[in-house]
Amino acid sequence: MFQFDDFESCLVTKGIDKAKAGASDQAELVSIGVPVFNGAKSLRAAIAGLLAQTYQNIELIISDNCSTDETRRICEAFAAQDKRIKCFRQAENIGAARNFRFVLEQARGKYFLWNAGDDTRSPDYVAVNVAFLEAHPDYCASTSRARDEGGRFNPRWMGDRALSQARAEDRILTYFKGWHRNAIFYSMYRREVLVANPVLYGPEHLGQDWTMIIQLAKSAKFQRLDQGELVLGTGGISKSIRHLRSMRKRPIEFIFPHWQLIMFLKEASKDFSFWGRMRLCFRAWALDTRANLGRLIHIFNW
Repeated sequence: MFQFDDFESCLVTKGIDKAKAGASDQAELVSIGVPVFNGAKSLRAAIAGLLAQTYQNIELIISDNCSTDETRRICEAFAAQDKRIKCFRQAENIGAARNFRFVLEQARGKYFLWNAGDDTRSPDYVAVNVAFLEAHPDYCASTSRARDEGGRFNPRWMGDRALSQARAEDRILTYFKGWHRNAIFYSMYRREVLVANPVLYGPEHLGQDWTMIIQLAKSAKFQRLDQGELVLGTGGISKSIRHLRSMRKRPIEFIFPHWQLIMFLKEASKDFSFWGRMRLCFRAWALDTRANLGRLIHIFNW
């Protein structure tokens, strides 16, 4: 785990000029969006780690989703120390999905990544992924190996495998091998591909982050590097039973929680081989089974 806890002095101890922040005019701007709600316990370390990146030409866009804890004070303290930070506070809680879109809409960089308020990245994360994307224009995104806080690096469990196959069918089948943490969602993207992605602006649904990756993988490749590290926090709303309940909009979603994701898969795979579609169908069924099992475990406290 990367330790960046002293938010008042982290910029000094990491050798960063607080006035200029060491940004190079020649380097491409990287926008980092931090949507956060009541993240005071972990936010200091997350922000400090981003400011300590060896790649300095970044802008940090923080959107406080009307938090009721110390989140606002923490954001303002950091912003006073570093001009690369832009802080926003929502007048009311606009929901997680809209807050994620908000930070993207404020971004100006050639590259963009989301960073949750409890995630941390190695100091070289931005540098190695920018270098890859600059050298490989046929890739829409790149990330580094990922693990949960306190966990192990495991591409299958984390869902941070490269999607670099020539055929869209193979990329999507590789991505959709089973349930995983979808760490690839927190990749570094070419910003233009995100703002043009209709999934982000469509109806909210369970698995919308998966739908977004599938939409992008239909036409472009993802890389997963061995250099750099991403550590995901484990307290996010997407892992709670409350999130599962809030995403049930239609009666059919009580039986098939990922109904809209399944319908999207059906459309996305219409040109796939017969066996490719069958494998996707089975894996979608397994995903829904897992979601329903999690709901039963919660209800009966197994």
